[in-house]
Amino acid sequence: MKTCSQYRESAWNSLTNKWGDAALTMFILCVIAVAFNVPSSIAPIVGLPAEWSYSMSGLGVAVALLLVLPLEWGFYIGLLQMTRGEEGSLFTMMWNNFKTNYSRYLPAAILVACLTSLVGIVTLGIGAIILGLAYAMVPFILHDNPELSTTDAMKASRELMRGHKWDLFVLYLSFIGWFLLGVITCGIAFFWIQPYIYTAQAHFYEDITADVTIEVC
Repeated sequence: MKTCSQYRESAWNSLTNKWGDAALTMFILCVIAVAFNVPSSIAPIVGLPAEWSYSMSGLGVAVALLLVLPLEWGFYIGLLQMTRGEEGSLFTMMWNNFKTNYSRYLPAAILVACLTSLVGIVTLGIGAIILGLAYAMVPFILHDNPELSTTDAMKASRELMRGHKWDLFVLYLSFIGWFLLGVITCGIAFFWIQPYIYTAQAHFYEDITADVTIEVC
């Protein structure tokens, strides 16, 4: 295994000449996510009936599950493709992955999100962190193994992350300084920081799968 600093360096090098592209794609994702949640927040302020607020809140949740999550997974795969030397716009990669794999990303993304949220509520957040680490590689596995079903990909991710969850957790923690920078800049820096973290995670995936054959019976 590489050190955290080596993963960050690999991610930095992969993003060379791609920072603007990555930040813009991340910005677009955020705009889509926020656009369907702002109306529910301002509805009571402008005097709209409570039913309208509830309906728009439901719409925001639906968009997050049906659109934003699969798009975000497409972005993950775009960063993975970039680390492998594939050329092209990250936004185009994200959109192509979204279009071609939507029917596979959607059930996996929803199932992972629901499981981690439910376990997080029951365990006061601890279980959500553990499950989030266990299923962190599901998007990459689905991309590299198109024959796998959602449940198979989730099982493969659990097996792949056995003994590596702590390593990935420490890698996330190594970005704490960057996270603080994001807070100081009122969130603006996160448009660059999030792709940086995701790219490091892509390199982590490449490392732990270098000598592994994913097989699920």
